[in-house]
Amino acid sequence: MADDGKGSPAPVPGPLGPEALKAYAHPLRVRIIRHLNDHGAATATTLAAALGESTGQTSYHLRQLERHGLVEEDTARGTGRERWWRSRSIEIGPDLLEDPTTAPAMRFLFDRMIDDRAATLRRLLARERLPEQWRDTLTSEATLRIDGDEMTELNAALQAALEPFVERSRARRDDPRWRARPRVRVYIDSFPLLDD
Repeated sequence: MADDGKGSPAPVPGPLGPEALKAYAHPLRVRIIRHLNDHGAATATTLAAALGESTGQTSYHLRQLERHGLVEEDTARGTGRERWWRSRSIEIGPDLLEDPTTAPAMRFLFDRMIDDRAATLRRLLARERLPEQWRDTLTSEATLRIDGDEMTELNAALQAALEPFVERSRARRDDPRWRARPRVRVYIDSFPLLDD
């Protein structure tokens, strides 16, 4: 644990533990994290307006997310009582899906993730025409015959290819021009087709 400068320990980034997972697995908290990831730092008030909630609700849930190390205060912004929040990196280990005490929270998060992916792609495909620069960038799919070790190798290679772009995007968070850049969502899924 690291000290957050307010006398209370702040969780060190790393794999999400069972308590933090359970704290995250709440409909509004998932929406708050998604909004912070998509739009950058926000206050409880701006989150409330964006999500159609009361400031009291967003404030409470931000404090819960902070308590579990899922968001942090953006101290470079805000004055006086205005607190800006940003999301932190979240790593969720697959072992939490196998633990009976955390499996319901994991299933909830996976359901939200799948719903969000499907809705996002549907919104994109519902557009009459995509701008020229985005036309060749939609999705790709492949069905492979590989074993578990090869799938691990594939996942590591995909993550390694993505990481420099994630870091580049993170480095731009405090750049005022950052918000003017188009947002791009990247999904990486690889899983065995166990119903064959």
